[in-house]
Amino acid sequence: MEEKTKKTKKPTQKEMVLGHLPEHGFIEPDTAWTQYGCYRLGAVIFVLRKEGYNIETIDMDGVNKITGAPCKHAKYVLHVAEVA
Repeated sequence: MEEKTKKTKKPTQKEMVLGHLPEHGFIEPDTAWTQYGCYRLGAVIFVLRKEGYNIETIDMDGVNKITGAPCKHAKYVLHVAEVA
């Protein structure tokens, strides 16, 4: 008789981003890509907002790493409701 092996569930990109936000307070696309393999961070943030999370988008100025040209990217900040 074969013994069934339990597979551990890998966290989803949404779960990884949601775990990152409270610890660091914000996340940027480069961090999401390099640490979590999340290429479409905006889509994950959209889902989290629909689930009720208060996430602000801040437009950041930057420099393209390849061309050196100026560019913009988003920084997503989690706002946690204060308990009175």
